[in-house]
Amino acid sequence: MYNFGIKIRHHIKEAHMEKTVSLTVRIPQSLHKRMKELSKKENKSLNELIRELTKNWLKEKEQNLLFEAFSMLGEEDVEYASIAQKEIIFADEKPKEI
Repeated sequence: MYNFGIKIRHHIKEAHMEKTVSLTVRIPQSLHKRMKELSKKENKSLNELIRELTKNWLKEKEQNLLFEAFSMLGEEDVEYASIAQKEIIFADEKPKEI
């Protein structure tokens, strides 16, 4: 008897995975030790922890840059940008009939 379910799920998982690259980073031993301890506490691999921390750090930096960019705009510009964003976000939605 064949277990096709496992094979199918395996291929679906692979289809959603993004290609990865290897990166060598030099860090102090003390930082490496702290990161290993944290990864053990969170029951994650060191690789997974670094990937998660990097992703969260980048997200925060990007949000800060966006906030700074909007802060530099005048009030009229922000209102115009907000309307444009709403048009893009809701472009696929059908208008409500009254």
